[in-house]
Amino acid sequence: MSSSQIIQRVTNFFSKKRLRSSNSIDELSNYVKLNDNSNNTELIHQSLVIQLQNNCLLASFPTELLIKIFQNLTLKEFLQICQTCQYFKEFIYKFFIYNKVDLKSPQSLNCFKKSIFKNKKFNKLALYVNDIKFSHPVKSTYNSDSINSLVIGSSSMYFKNTKDYIQILMEIISFLPNLQSITLYDITPGFHFPEWTSSLKVYAHEHNYYPMLRNLTLISESGWNIALRPNLLWSFGIIEELNLVNMIIDPNSLIKPKKLLTLSNDLGLLNKDLNGDNFINNFDNISNYNDSNKVFSPIKTLTLTSCSITSTSYNELMKYFQNVRVLKLISMKSHFDILLSKFFINLQEFHIDLNSKCFGSYDGNESNIINVNNSNSNNSNNSNYGLFNSTFVPKFYLNYLKFESIFEKISRFEIKKISFINVSFTNLKPIDPENITDKDNNLVNTNFFKFLNSLIQFESIEFVMLRNYKMHQKRERKDWQELLYPCFSSINMVRVKDKDGAILFCKTGS
Repeated sequence: MSSSQIIQRVTNFFSKKRLRSSNSIDELSNYVKLNDNSNNTELIHQSLVIQLQNNCLLASFPTELLIKIFQNLTLKEFLQICQTCQYFKEFIYKFFIYNKVDLKSPQSLNCFKKSIFKNKKFNKLALYVNDIKFSHPVKSTYNSDSINSLVIGSSSMYFKNTKDYIQILMEIISFLPNLQSITLYDITPGFHFPEWTSSLKVYAHEHNYYPMLRNLTLISESGWNIALRPNLLWSFGIIEELNLVNMIIDPNSLIKPKKLLTLSNDLGLLNKDLNGDNFINNFDNISNYNDSNKVFSPIKTLTLTSCSITSTSYNELMKYFQNVRVLKLISMKSHFDILLSKFFINLQEFHIDLNSKCFGSYDGNESNIINVNNSNSNNSNNSNYGLFNSTFVPKFYLNYLKFESIFEKISRFEIKKISFINVSFTNLKPIDPENITDKDNNLVNTNFFKFLNSLIQFESIEFVMLRNYKMHQKRERKDWQELLYPCFSSINMVRVKDKDGAILFCKTGS
């Protein structure tokens, strides 16, 4: 049998099976060697590889498309795909199984450590991890403050005693070179990182090596509000984005113990320039931070979800988070938290959750002031609030008079972009309060007009809807213009997105 006949038979077979496997290629190559007397076995092997790749439709898809195809599969299905061939095994490991890791118990922590440390020279699993989560972190039982028990290298840190939860956690983090996001959730009261965990930061400072972490998220256990303390932060080096959920920020949250380097740059040693592109040495310009216990952080994005901030910490907030460019307030407990934007001196983007419970509070005694025709109501005792509630009008606009002065104040701050998330425009129409002849003139529609009109000073305005576009009323461009015109100016940009990020409307400035 000639070489061409062998290749033709293999091609015909795989054109039906649509399979690809390195083992199949090796087996077919051996088959060629046994059945072909010519000296072109290497050329035949290459031809087989090309034929197999060309005849495998799924393996030839772009990476982005394969991710879309596989993202809805279960873990069991992922493991089944991994058994098909080496290509899909590495693909599943890289983009799914090890891309985001959730360690829910000390046992899973130990298993994960063994998997990434096994055969370190050839093990690629540590390279795939970009996001890692730790559930119910356990308080350390390691009491020594000495770093003699730590062997610290330029890119990793190893512990002699690996039985302690915190030791294993720190060893895992130090061994993941592409790690960008860390989440600690279900944090119990009393949990903290011991002082020796800051040794990695001390080492980095002394050797001019600054580990960067893109995102750190701290979430209190359900039913608790944990106070933020430096000992929850100092183990993670320089942080770009900080997310706090169900936390309390008080003056003690922004003070560090002496002789310890925290995630914050100490008196400007790691201060970023205004563009945030480079680290610069800047000692001469730091004149307002002479207190050795006060530091300011390189954090650029701060997200506060259901957090409580004491009024006595506002001034410290301004000093500590002076580099924050983006502030996000999610599920706010008090509408006065909006005024926090004043204390972030370099703030450029401000995100507000309009679906927060603090905007939904309603005083029944105010129902009579709502100007609406109730003549068609079957029950004359029904409040006007009940009528609006039955039409699913967002409560934010119903209660806007309580927040009007606050929104007028933030328009005076030097913020370039303001974004509102979880927005709904159900049964709303902007009506100028002076237009008393309009049949739709009522408190809700006039409040909607006032709210939009208060935003006209911002350069960029963004609305992110509560649901995706399929769940919202369908609107054409003309409909959006009629709905949002009170916030339009000749120079500002207005954009509307659905929950998934699809752009529904965009108005650009001239």
